[in-house]
Amino acid sequence: MKRAAGLLLTTVLLAAAPFVSADAGGLPPLGALGGPAAPPPEVALSAIPSHTAVTAGGDFHVDVTVNVREGRWLYSATPRGEVVRPLPLRIEATASAGRAGEALLPRPAWHDLDAGGITDSNLVYEGRFTFRVPVKAPDDPAAGPVAVDIRLTGQTCDPNGCYGVEAAASVTVPLGPAAAPATAPTAAADDLRTAAAWDRALPRTPPDAQAGTPRTPGASLGMLAALLLALVAGAALNVMPCVLPVLPIKIMSLLEQARHSRRRAVTLGMAYAGGLCLFFLGMGAVSTAVRVFTGAAFNLNEPFGHPGFLIAMALLLVAAALWLFDVYVLMVGGRLGAARLGDGHAGSLLMGLFTAVLATPCSGPVLVTVFGWAQGQPAWASAAVFAMLGLGMAAPHAALAAFPDLLKRLPAPGPWMARFKQVMGLLLLLVAVYLLSALGDTKWMARVVAYAIVLGGCLWAAGSWVTPATAAVRRRVVRVSALALAVAAGWVLLPPPSAGTIDWAPFDASAVKAAEADGQVVVVKYTADWCTVCKIVDYTVYRREAVADALKQRNVLAVRADVTRASAPAAQYLRTVLHEPGLPVTVVHGPGLEEPLRLHGMFSPADLLDAVNLARGGAEVAGR
Repeated sequence: MKRAAGLLLTTVLLAAAPFVSADAGGLPPLGALGGPAAPPPEVALSAIPSHTAVTAGGDFHVDVTVNVREGRWLYSATPRGEVVRPLPLRIEATASAGRAGEALLPRPAWHDLDAGGITDSNLVYEGRFTFRVPVKAPDDPAAGPVAVDIRLTGQTCDPNGCYGVEAAASVTVPLGPAAAPATAPTAAADDLRTAAAWDRALPRTPPDAQAGTPRTPGASLGMLAALLLALVAGAALNVMPCVLPVLPIKIMSLLEQARHSRRRAVTLGMAYAGGLCLFFLGMGAVSTAVRVFTGAAFNLNEPFGHPGFLIAMALLLVAAALWLFDVYVLMVGGRLGAARLGDGHAGSLLMGLFTAVLATPCSGPVLVTVFGWAQGQPAWASAAVFAMLGLGMAAPHAALAAFPDLLKRLPAPGPWMARFKQVMGLLLLLVAVYLLSALGDTKWMARVVAYAIVLGGCLWAAGSWVTPATAAVRRRVVRVSALALAVAAGWVLLPPPSAGTIDWAPFDASAVKAAEADGQVVVVKYTADWCTVCKIVDYTVYRREAVADALKQRNVLAVRADVTRASAPAAQYLRTVLHEPGLPVTVVHGPGLEEPLRLHGMFSPADLLDAVNLARGGAEVAGR
């Protein structure tokens, strides 16, 4: 359960962890303040034309060799990553006369990024590689020499950070009466294609080094092993903390039905097993549809990275716990007949679906492995695996239904089952609290808990204030009122807190200098759309109300410097004046500093407020 919910809730944080330096997160040593020497370039380009002279209307090409800084990788034009969303490689080529074609690139290589147990694979270039730009000379000999300008943009990374890249190269080839091929050998690879062609040709997931199959969790499993593992995994779900509370209810139902009719007990048990299988077959259909229409692998645990899903699952567990406490009674009405959930064939089917849904938060590594194996298989094999998951979970219940004598081996029904059911309800509440704790924001979590209380009251009213014998008008009034109250309360309590109240000013170097000259503290946040860690810093630091209030109280000028585009003034200032190669970085200016303070990578609100206090010239520091 911990891996299913906790690990994937923090996917973004874990994926960003390798991009933060080991000493990031605190104030830099005072002796290290100031601008460091300019680092070596992230990439260096050298261009060689195929001809030293070309005739009018002739064809030639330019081979451009790219040297990527040692220890770093350059993301390709088709990165493929699912966790990290890097800036893809872009190459623009222009010719002063004639026409420059689309760049032809060599095959990129797979690179695995291990982020705290989560592996993200991307297509990258490392070391040295050469791409080719085809050029057609102008038809008019008087057009003069052909100047070809090539500009490369993208993103490099190493284990300590990511860096925006911009590099350029140019060559000039004169027009002459005869073509003159260059004597220097070409360095380009034999297999060169456009970015779009590579995108179509390369797989969405990296090939396994030995088997040559998509490398997803469990990809090395054979068909028989996968089916057996799916069967075992499904059976194991019956003892998961999220599922265990439901079992006494179903067993009591089977015991009661077995006393009256063995045939009915069998059919009810099969209906319950059918509900379990139906859920997993539905999951299989979703998995296949996602793979067919998007080319991406379906991850059962991925929804736990979204706060909305966590809240929904936690509220479902709270509702189930209240049901176990007999706070309300679920009824299956209408054409299906009035019956408690779990009684009757329709109720048993719904109970099976409900039990399978409850298993989702507690799905273990084995279940994830089976899901991963299914991603690389044909649709029929994937459907078979998901069916085996359902059969595995349903098998114990089907066995009890088919052989009622097995029920005699169980303890006789009595008050202990009611007590056990209530204890299991408490267990569900603990699981719900665990899921909500992953939200991180205590105020938001408190509001969700408040809504859970309101929801419990609505369920109590809708499920206990009326019975099948209650007049139809009264039933509708009570249930519609409860539904309206639940919706209204959710509208008020469930939305996430506001993103903060910092009034960001756009970057202007002269305005920053003027404010600093007037004795005002200035906080400049350098950020970019492609910077994953920047978004984490926004959430953990700048969106905190305490930080926004502190900056206002200290009359701090907050500046947002967007360096998404390398040509932006903020990006040029970051490179040429501050000599900062990568993001994220926050620079604090103030009258109390000889040189600005720099906060690199991820840091805490206390670190930022400490820097602001030092910039004001005071000795006060924020409490940690």
